[in-house]
Amino acid sequence: MSVRTAVVVVTAWLLLGVTGCTASNGTSSSAASAAGPEASTPPPRSGSAGTGTPSTGTLPYLDCGDALEFTSPDPAAAPYAGPPPHLTVGEATSSLPREWVAYDKARTRWDWEVPRAQLLVCETGVRKRGDTLLRECTDTIPNVDLYAATYTFTVYELKTGRQVAAVEIDSDSVDPKGAAVGCPAAFTYQVGQGAPSFYQAVSEETLTERLRPLVMAAL
Repeated sequence: MSVRTAVVVVTAWLLLGVTGCTASNGTSSSAASAAGPEASTPPPRSGSAGTGTPSTGTLPYLDCGDALEFTSPDPAAAPYAGPPPHLTVGEATSSLPREWVAYDKARTRWDWEVPRAQLLVCETGVRKRGDTLLRECTDTIPNVDLYAATYTFTVYELKTGRQVAAVEIDSDSVDPKGAAVGCPAAFTYQVGQGAPSFYQAVSEETLTERLRPLVMAAL
């Protein structure tokens, strides 16, 4: 195998925060989707990887989850209407309050109950915010740089696929010592192309507060 094409897997300390372990050169970490320093362009949705059933939806997505067990739009979902909370599904919702997520009502498993869901929350873009180095992730081999970023979370009505809102959120997650969070747990890169840079995470608290007006709206 050529050194230039060999793939190196590097293990680092465990990722904390909502999102942000995102490579800036097009490679992907194990905890987030890859994106360049400019706003990313999500690929078209082609199906439901969780069930192998082709989707008729065309929603763009970047981080809705590669193993969604439903299609979108999904006629079985509840309309975005009525009293709050308007329950959510999607990979990004793992960082939201449990009572905002359409988990199995019996709470015997972590599956989503689509008929109870009204909103699909997706991370649909990320872009680098300035050139100031926040920290160097020194627990990785090779070491990688961590920068601030602005993320876009797009919220759809699951039943119809209608876009409800696109919310831009600046990265802000820090550890107890005040250091920016987002160093990768693991990532891959091609030898000879250099190690990627990564982006700071968005805190659970910030994501919750920014989505609160949508989830808790009285409709």
